[in-house]
Amino acid sequence: MTHGELLALPVSFSIEVANRALGLGRTTGFALAKRGTYPVRVLRMGRQ
Repeated sequence: MTHGELLALPVSFSIEVANRALGLGRTTGFALAKRGTYPVRVLRMGRQ
């Protein structure tokens, strides 16, 4: 993700976008979030 793309992100966004910004794969990102060790704050929205 380019610097411009990072600056254009809204205040909150999906974990898929966060994974891309952090250079994490889908499986790794979701595993980190589930364990509570994701590198940034994760807010759960809904049941999934």
